Amino acid sequence: DIAVIEAVARSCNIFFYRVGRALGMERLLALVDSLGFGTSSGLVHRNPALVALGVPVRDGVHEARTPLGTNVHTSTDAMTLAIGQNPLDDVTPLQVASMMGALGTGALVPPQLIASVEGYGDVPSRAARSLEVGARQLKLVHRAMSEVIDASIGTGHDLLLRFPEIGR
Repeated sequence: DIAVIEAVARSCNIFFYRVGRALGMERLLALVDSLGFGTSSGLVHRNPALVALGVPVRDGVHEARTPLGTNVHTSTDAMTLAIGQNPLDDVTPLQVASMMGALGTGALVPPQLIASVEGYGDVPSRAARSLEVGARQLKLVHRAMSEVIDASIGTGHDLLLRFPEIGR
């Protein structure tokens, strides 16, 4: 557990390269999909006002990835995916926010954007989907993410020193 926490706090690519190689591309892509990447959010299609504003119809990973059955993936592909690179380098800020919310709560709630309350009436909420992650693993992720800021070795620790109010 300590190795994982320190690897996250330090943003240690070597650790995650090894994890990616050990898990393999197929398992990593399943995890990516479970966190809301690689599937359409439906936001652009449900909101004609966004389409009118020219918001592009793209949700990230699903555009960059070919189906597993038609593409041969190397261990290098798994290693780059494990550190959040290709194909994850084409995700949106909203997808990242949704993923972080899912890691914080243990459930992925599909995002909803509303351009205006007037004229839409009641907007039905979307059902949350529980992550297939145990409570122990989520607690480990929470601690590791906290260490990014709180631990002196954390890559975000300088922010805490400069802006102590974020540690509250």
